[in-house]
Amino acid sequence: MTQLNRPTTRSHTESEAVRPPSMQEWVLTSVRQLLLRGELKPGQRVNQGDLAARLGVSPVPVREALQVLSSTGLLKADPGRGFWVAEPNSHDVAEIDLLARLLEREALTQGIPLITNDEIALMQDLYAELVSLESSNDMVSKARVHRELHFVPFRSAGLRILETELARYWDHIDHHRVLYMFKDADRSREALHQHQSVIDACKTGDPDEVIRVMDIHRNFAMKHMLEQVSEAQIDQIKEL
Repeated sequence: MTQLNRPTTRSHTESEAVRPPSMQEWVLTSVRQLLLRGELKPGQRVNQGDLAARLGVSPVPVREALQVLSSTGLLKADPGRGFWVAEPNSHDVAEIDLLARLLEREALTQGIPLITNDEIALMQDLYAELVSLESSNDMVSKARVHRELHFVPFRSAGLRILETELARYWDHIDHHRVLYMFKDADRSREALHQHQSVIDACKTGDPDEVIRVMDIHRNFAMKHMLEQVSEAQIDQIKEL
């Protein structure tokens, strides 16, 4: 069982993850990590008492975190019965991808002309870190570094509200990516190496070129994820 460290007031070192500022946010992050690791699986009931004991906290922040995840669609709430991990369907995945894609295109349109050499260098460093994680089973780190790489050019736009909204959609996308992409070694490897093309496109300062290359990358990943989600739905129907 994975050990999850509770927040403390001491400063973090390079080997420690930067902790969120509140207990509720820490619990929320911890539950998201359990989802990414597959320790909470689609269709599984979430036992609030067991989860609170595991995290070493009271049931209150756990309940608050589960309510937040329910509002975003990662969990399903059944009044009087509790929470279940949502079972994604192909329509939901495609719709979330569409919304994220629209926001990303606007962020890239405004951000790419402003991107700096330091930000390009940061993307290259993050790509190197992602490559180093290629054979790792640490899905949380893979999802974190992958998101950080993609969000560098988004943040160049300086659109704080858009970035916050985009992060909400990426919470879903990360979950699906771990379930249906990262665990397929061949597809994951191909998608991984497409990131260098994205970085090279960012160097041009041409948002249209970046969007074109990003769409190729995104379409590849989404096609595979939708195929996997559809197969999972068929398996669920067979089990009924």
